[in-house]
Formats: sequence, C-alpha cells, structure tokens
Amino acid sequence: MIKTILAGVLVFLAIATVGDKPTLKQLYDQHHWFELRDANRDQDAPPLYRGAVASTFNHAKEAEKYFNEAINLDPKSDGASDARDMLTDLYGRTGRYQDALRLLDDSLKIHRGRADLVNARVLFAAWAKHGEGRQGASRPNKRL
Repeated sequence: MIKTILAGVLVFLAIATVGDKPTLKQLYDQHHWFELRDANRDQDAPPLYRGAVASTFNHAKEAEKYFNEAINLDPKSDGASDARDMLTDLYGRTGRYQDALRLLDDSLKIHRGRADLVNARVLFAAWAKHGEGRQGASRPNKRL
C-alpha cells in the first residue's frame, strides 16, 4: 500500500515538473550557457546574464558593456560582484591586466580581504609588470 502511494506521488511530481522551464538564474548558476543564450533571446534578460553569455562565446566588447551595466545598476550587489569577477576573467583572457587590477581593487574595497581576490590581484600585478598581453594570430615557428 505504501509503495503504491509513494509511486503515485513520484508520478505526480514527475508530471508536475515536466512543463517547468528553468529560470535564467538556474541556467546561469548551472553554467548552461547555450540554454541561457537561447533564453536571453526569448526575454529581456538582465545585463549580468547577457554579459555571461557574451563572454562565454568570446564577444568581449559586448560582454564588457553588459558587465559594466550590471555593476552600475547596484555596485554592492551579488550580481555586481559576479559581473566584476567575470569581467576580471575576461580582461585576463584578453591581456588587459591593468583593467583587471582596477576591477580587483574595486572588488577589494567592497569585499576586504577576500582571499581569492587578494590572490588574483597578486597574479595580475605580476603579469602587468610585463605589459599588456597581445591578442592576435600566432605564427608558426620556422626552422632554419
């Protein structure tokens, strides 16, 4: 009897959740970038989610624009912190170490002593001493 009731409850729950679409936040939190990209097209998504998708697909200028929008909406929010973190990562990937340092300094003003930010700042400061990175096509080595 209990097994029958339990089975009925499980079937009901399975049917009830079949039509549920994940929220933008769920897609973002689970790093389902393709699904988030498609969901962004279907609705007016917040700039954080638009920036995350743009960054994932290497649309750096678009990502930077959306991340800055997210930061400016509410600079001390969790979303702004996420945007700063992802923008720092984007700057690191594109060799913009001074910009990454500026963002890390901004983050450290809000999250004093956060170990991951302190460690990232040390790393980017070391890279910045050697100048900004270069983006472009690499050339194959030619042997003489």
